[in-house]
This record gives sequence, C-alpha cells and structure tokens, in this order.
Amino acid sequence: MGDPKNPEHIEDDVLEGYAMGVLSADALPALEEHLLFCAECQSRLREADDFLHLFTAAASRVDFKTVPWWRKLLDFRAHPLLIGGLAVILLSIPAIRRWNRSVSAPEAEILLQSFRGSPEGAHVIAGRPARLVFDVPSASGICKLRILDTNGVVIQEMLTAAVRMRPTASVNRLAPGDYWARLYCEGNNDLTAEYSLNAN
Repeated sequence: MGDPKNPEHIEDDVLEGYAMGVLSADALPALEEHLLFCAECQSRLREADDFLHLFTAAASRVDFKTVPWWRKLLDFRAHPLLIGGLAVILLSIPAIRRWNRSVSAPEAEILLQSFRGSPEGAHVIAGRPARLVFDVPSASGICKLRILDTNGVVIQEMLTAAVRMRPTASVNRLAPGDYWARLYCEGNNDLTAEYSLNAN
C-alpha cells in the first residue's frame, strides 16, 4: 500500500483473504488504513463480502448425503466397462446353451429285452447318447446293429461289443420318434432279433 493521498489499490487475492478473515495480523493495519480512504477498494470489498455470503449460503444448502453402494453400482453411466461386460454375458448365453447341449452327456444304459406280443419297447432320452444292451446270446458278442426309423430308413449302423456276455452298442443322439433296433449276429446277414425303441 502506498501513501493514503495517492493510494495503490489492494490486490484481489489480498482483498478476498481479508473478507474471509484469513490474513495475518501484521497485514491488517495498512490494509484497513487504505480502505478508509479508497472508495474503489471499499466497493470491491463489498462485492467480495456479498460473493462470500452467497457462496456460504449455497454451500450450507447442499445435501451431502452418502449414496448407497447399490445405487452407485446401478449407475451404469459411471461404469462403461460394466455395461460392456453385461452385454458380452447376455450375448454369450445362447452359445453357452448350445455348447452345453453338445457336450457329451453320460450314456444311459438301456437293456433291450424281447417280449413276444408286447408292444412296449425300450425308451431312450432324445438328443442324449445311450448304451443299448441286448438280451440276445452271442458267442462272440459282436453283431451288426442297425437303427431304422418307422419308414425303414437306416439311421445308424455299427458293430456291437461284448459286455458281460451280451452284445452292447453306443448309439448317437436320436431325434424324438419311434425306431427299430435290428441285430445281425454270428457273421451272417440273417436277422437275429428286432426290438422297438422310442426316443422322447
């Protein structure tokens, strides 16, 4: 500050510090003497006081409530990676279901028995692998197996293996429907046995 007759104006940050009451006691006498004579600095001090008053009033009205964690989590705008991750998971569900269906499920073992005059055949779960065990006695246990649909079309054909002295074969996933299982044993093409089979 200069001579009161030829005053220098108070700098803005010093004036704001005075309005907030944070200036050191050493700086106060000269500053207050200047304010006695300088109308312009008095006007600027009133503006600083008004601003400080408005700022303090506005700050006291702000509600500083803490936001619950679940609301922060649901604010997707703040978590773009979360949105991307959820989109990837949702888009992957159909592929996971297809993969799950294609994963080899354990075979169900089905004993096929011939009952004369009985219309009831063996049942397998459609779309799942099954191991068919036949009640036909066979010296080697090796027979040719044909799975046919009701129109007589061969769906699968394979050789059986001997398990516990019985012809046994693993069939691939059958579509829902009725089938015939035909066995040709002992190395000839004559039908040894025929069984009805239902997949549902």
